[in-house]
Amino acid sequence: MIRQQKISELFRQKKTKSIEVFPPRTSARLHDLLHIVETLATKSFDYINITSKLQQAFSIDHIVEQILKRCNTIVVPHVLTYGMTKQYVRTMLAMLRDLGITNILVIRGDTRGSENEFESVVDLLRFVKEGFPEYCIGVSCYPEGYSESYEPWQEMEYIRKKIAEGADYLVTQFFFDSEHYHQFVARARKEGIGVPIVPGITIVRDTEHVQHLSKLSRMPLYIPQALQNDLYESQSSFKGLPYSLRLIQDLIAHAPGIHLYTFNTIYPFDKVLDFIAQHQPKNN
Repeated sequence: MIRQQKISELFRQKKTKSIEVFPPRTSARLHDLLHIVETLATKSFDYINITSKLQQAFSIDHIVEQILKRCNTIVVPHVLTYGMTKQYVRTMLAMLRDLGITNILVIRGDTRGSENEFESVVDLLRFVKEGFPEYCIGVSCYPEGYSESYEPWQEMEYIRKKIAEGADYLVTQFFFDSEHYHQFVARARKEGIGVPIVPGITIVRDTEHVQHLSKLSRMPLYIPQALQNDLYESQSSFKGLPYSLRLIQDLIAHAPGIHLYTFNTIYPFDKVLDFIAQHQPKNN
C-alpha cells in the first residue's frame, strides 16, 4: 500500500487548500457524500478532513476507503478523544495505516454520555505517538476562545502541551474577522509556538445559519458589521459569500493554507476553491 504524503511535508512545499466533510447517516447519504467529494476534487484541493462522532452509520475506515477508490487525494480522518476505548483507537489507527493513511486530526469530541479512557486530547496524543509514531497529527485551536470562560493564555498553554505530545500543526475553528486570526498567530509566535496554523473558513447562508454555527462552536461568534450588512441586504442563497471571499483574500498571503468547512455542500465551496486557486501564491 502506497503511503500518503504527510500534511507537515505538504506545508513545506506549498500553500494548501483543503476541505472538511462529516460522515453520512445512511447509504443514500454516503452516495451523496462521495458525489460531493468527487465534484470538489475537480477543483484540486490538497487534502480532505473527515469528521467523526460517537455513533455513526459507517466506520471511519470504510468511508476513507470509499473516498480513496474514487479520488486521488490525501485523507485526514478525525480521531475522537471522548467516548473511545484504547483498543478501539488502536484498531482504527492500524486499519487506517493499512489503507495508506499517514495523517489524522485529534479532537476532543462530545463529552455527553461518554465513558472515557482518555482524559484529554493531550492524553490521546501521547497514546498515538507512543503506538503509531508514523502519523502526522493535526489538532484544533480557537482564535476567539473555546468558551466564554476560556482565557487566551489558557489556549496557548494547552496548545504547547499538545505540541509537546506530538501535534504537528493547528487548524482553527471557523471565524469571520481576519484580525482575530492575525492576533492569534502573533500571540502564538510570541509564546514560542512555531507550527503551521491553518485558518478554518465557512460560508454563512443567513442569520439563522449564524445562530446554528454559534451552537456548534459552543460560544457566540463575532460577526463584523460588514458581514452583518451582507446578511440583511444580499439576495443570494449564501449571503456571506462575498464577505468570505474578501476574508480569504486577506488571509491567503499570510496563512499556510485555507481550510474550508463545507458541511457537505458543493456550492459555494466549488467557487471558493476556484477563488483560492486564482489568488493563492504558488510558493510559500
